[in-house]
Amino acid sequence: MKSNFSENQSESDLPLISVAMATYNGDRYLEEQIDSILSQTYPNLEIVICDDLSRDSTREILQRYEKAHDNVSLIFNSENKGVVRSFETAISLCKGDFIALSDQDDIFLPEKIFELYRHIGDAYLIHCDSVLIDSKGNTLHPSYFAYSKTKDKHVFTDYLLGNNVTGNSVLIRKELARFSLPFPKGIRMHDHYLALAACYLGKIEFFDLPLQLYRQHDKNVIGANLGNFDTFLKESRKGYLSDHSILRAGIFPKYKKEIELQRDFKRAIFKGKWKSRYSLLKLLDVPGGKKMMVYYFLFCGFWGDPIRNLFYSLLTSMKKTKQSA
Repeated sequence: MKSNFSENQSESDLPLISVAMATYNGDRYLEEQIDSILSQTYPNLEIVICDDLSRDSTREILQRYEKAHDNVSLIFNSENKGVVRSFETAISLCKGDFIALSDQDDIFLPEKIFELYRHIGDAYLIHCDSVLIDSKGNTLHPSYFAYSKTKDKHVFTDYLLGNNVTGNSVLIRKELARFSLPFPKGIRMHDHYLALAACYLGKIEFFDLPLQLYRQHDKNVIGANLGNFDTFLKESRKGYLSDHSILRAGIFPKYKKEIELQRDFKRAIFKGKWKSRYSLLKLLDVPGGKKMMVYYFLFCGFWGDPIRNLFYSLLTSMKKTKQSA
């Protein structure tokens, strides 16, 4: 991995790095997260936080930090816009040459920003591994990637099938933000879209060490836990709508066919039948096509919901067994 940092580089030469955060009713863990950012060993940081009309004490906590720290700036949405639009607002106001993303409930280890900056090289995005912790801060697993059996990915078509880039783990170049914003209306999550855009423009780097504590609790928007079959169907529908939004925006014309096939596969999962201008066999032309074919035949409407539920339970049970091994 190519280093972006020279040992002869003085602190005054280090570029400004922005940390973009979105908050919503996050008062339980917010102070611990912000303190961990302010304690970073990287010396030239700003924190830009967009609050999405929180109803708890989040606003008051943020205002205390803004008053106490010159490098903290706040934006308060006048209406609830959701996590994607809140991150879009925060990122758009960042002044740094590089931008790190932060959730409201995790903990950055002190070297996180410096290590990601050192190793981003010529990539548009770098992300790292995480230690999974519970709501009380107890370690659940030393590696998110090992727990989820997630593989490193590098090319655009790999990210169409699934995402391994969690927004709280990334550092991106300002150029990627300029290319990606505004986010297309209807995308599922900002982190997945940024991963696709980074692959489309150039490349992604992965730093294979945990640089943060990734908290799992009942209010996570997206977490590391497996859901039930109904959740699986809902997530498939969200994926379909997100792919459709990307196609409608025309952002990645080079991969139009691959995006259409992924969209139609996800629709087939929650609808229970294949409907596309492409033959079902065309799935075999895209990365992960064999796996998608298996999933389609397991979850197509021919079996009925009780059998599809059973198949999903068996698959998730097998995955949980692997995770605990």
